Amino acid sequence: MNEPSIMELFGRYGPLASVKIMYPRSEEEKSRGTNCGFVAYMSRKDAERAMHELNGSQLDSISVRMSWGRRKFNQKIKNKK
Repeated sequence: MNEPSIMELFGRYGPLASVKIMYPRSEEEKSRGTNCGFVAYMSRKDAERAMHELNGSQLDSISVRMSWGRRKFNQKIKNKK
């Protein structure tokens, strides 16, 4: 699985702002056997449709689990000041 294949699949639901796969960097991360990635859509409506259609599906024998992005804790604090 690579970013172009993810762009192709998720791009079917609308224009994408960005796609990023977080590859494991350490042996510990590799041993977990899980990876994650981030897909950002230009519109929430397209993201909702993709989430409805793709959540729980299989991509190259990998289970797709989707959720809404969350702000980092430090970003929340900076925005409150």
